[in-house]
Amino acid sequence: EDLKDKLLRTLADMENLRERTARTSAETKQFAVQGLVKNLLEVADNLERAAGSVPPEDVHQDSEIDRDRALKLLRSLREGVLMTDTVLMKASRAGWGGVTRYDPLGDKFDPNLHNALFEVPDATKDPGTVAVVVKRGYELNERVVRAAEVGVS
Repeated sequence: EDLKDKLLRTLADMENLRERTARTSAETKQFAVQGLVKNLLEVADNLERAAGSVPPEDVHQDSEIDRDRALKLLRSLREGVLMTDTVLMKASRAGWGGVTRYDPLGDKFDPNLHNALFEVPDATKDPGTVAVVVKRGYELNERVVRAAEVGVS
């Protein structure tokens, strides 16, 4: 009788542990991306600020904006976009850890890192050299997430 009681308690404890583990696992999955989402909200804020740096009336088709004002707005917009890029890469590293971006311009073509889109006739570069980068590549913990899209000489 005592042995049977211990067995039933052990089985109940095991079931409770299994349920608690499943619940904890589900909660962990549900909130795992919370930090990344929070970092991406900063990116969204920067994009909003960049867009807001150019008043809609200045980009209207009938706008007669002078050159100096247009250059000032372009500089401001460019600064906002570059700031957003910096924040996005920082958020990527913080959220996923180990995210790096690479620009293979001038590198020897490597099919593990590069996706050749076209050939570039360029006598100044060695054959098989990345001559144009259409999209930079990304790695996560030294594993290619997206190969760089390139033109090769």
